[in-house]
Amino acid sequence: SSKRNSLLASAGIVFVVLLKPTNILFLPWVLVERFKSQSIVPFKSLTSFAFMSAGWLGILSLIYGSFFGFDSYLKDFKEWLNFLPISTEKHSHNLDNLGIPCLVAHHTNIFSNGMGLIGIGLLVTSLTSLRINSSLLSLGLTSLILLWISPMTWPQNYGLLIPLFIW
Repeated sequence: SSKRNSLLASAGIVFVVLLKPTNILFLPWVLVERFKSQSIVPFKSLTSFAFMSAGWLGILSLIYGSFFGFDSYLKDFKEWLNFLPISTEKHSHNLDNLGIPCLVAHHTNIFSNGMGLIGIGLLVTSLTSLRINSSLLSLGLTSLILLWISPMTWPQNYGLLIPLFIW
């Protein structure tokens, strides 16, 4: 059961990060929840989780490659990285875009693609995941942080806050 849970957790985190890279902010919460019953994160379990995640990344990359060509995965990712700042800057001036990078752009005309905020977000979500005992509250705060630092956050994205309201 523990191995199955770790397998599912690693598959989930890899899948959501592939869909939207800012979802990496859920990684600290997943890891803390995975090892919450133990007083320290055991190295063996953490490396097992990392290997399972790498395995899932390999499997999903093979699936992607079989549909779109094996060279296209890295090419498409590189294209996404090049397109992200252009797309984010374009959308940052929409008044219904409610992420912190866009709100800063609305009021100061200073544009940020939010990549530095992802690092800050990882630090904050790590601290909230480690310090808050309530799993639901920790998940809700992680979702809130994800919304705030995302370069593009539309009003409907605030549905991610449901765990915070349930808590």
